[in-house]
Amino acid sequence: GEEVCGLYLVGRPDQRVKITLENADIGADCDEEVIVFLDGWELNGNILPSVEDHHMPLDQRFVEFCGSHRRPIQLVSTQNNAMVQYKIKKPGHRFLVSVEYIPNPDPCNILMSDLTGV
Repeated sequence: GEEVCGLYLVGRPDQRVKITLENADIGADCDEEVIVFLDGWELNGNILPSVEDHHMPLDQRFVEFCGSHRRPIQLVSTQNNAMVQYKIKKPGHRFLVSVEYIPNPDPCNILMSDLTGV
């Protein structure tokens, strides 16, 4: 189908999120199958933090990928949240990501300051 799925990641307020695409085997046509790393979250068509609330333009806050890949691709968030969006149609197509939470010495645009129950 055309459904886009997402993995929402959030760390402590004093952390940043580092996402690494370790391996991918998906279609080469980005309109058909795609993986996107986003510095922030997308929710119901809205980007959080919004363009107005972030110091970087949106085109510098995401990495899009399609095709086969064996070399790591990384995105490091500027705040404590990030996401992986993906659309994969064909059985057997797959990708592998690793997630690391790294220190953020200057927290800004914190998504959630209290992670109790998360």
